[in-house]
Amino acid sequence: MSLLEPQIATISFAADLARHGERPALVAADGLVSYADLDRRVTELVHDLGPVRRLVAFEAVPKVESVAAYLAGLRAGHVVLPLAPGGGAAVDRLLEVYDPDVLITAGTDWAVGERRPASGHALHPELALLLSTSGSTAT
Repeated sequence: MSLLEPQIATISFAADLARHGERPALVAADGLVSYADLDRRVTELVHDLGPVRRLVAFEAVPKVESVAAYLAGLRAGHVVLPLAPGGGAAVDRLLEVYDPDVLITAGTDWAVGERRPASGHALHPELALLLSTSGSTAT
């Protein structure tokens, strides 16, 4: 690879969670979640997200699944966009403005909704996370 070829940003903290073993990673409503368990959840979701780099929006709720969605997106080299829980006008506006390729929603079960198989965006190789403000969404 030449120095002129773009390189996808690598997020090292999301890459190898399992190396921390059974140590606690998260405190959840139903108990502790170990790094090994978190790594398993992230790995499963990485598979569901696929190998093509895309813009992945996820509902940022205080649940283990939300943390796993965030880490899976980073681990797989996708660009992640956290969304406020519960939808509403602000989330609708973000979906309209950013038009994510994949949408992960919370509910009884988590759903990975592929909106297109490839990215509809020209994603900068160093871009990993989009955080919006009220000024960027006109809300």
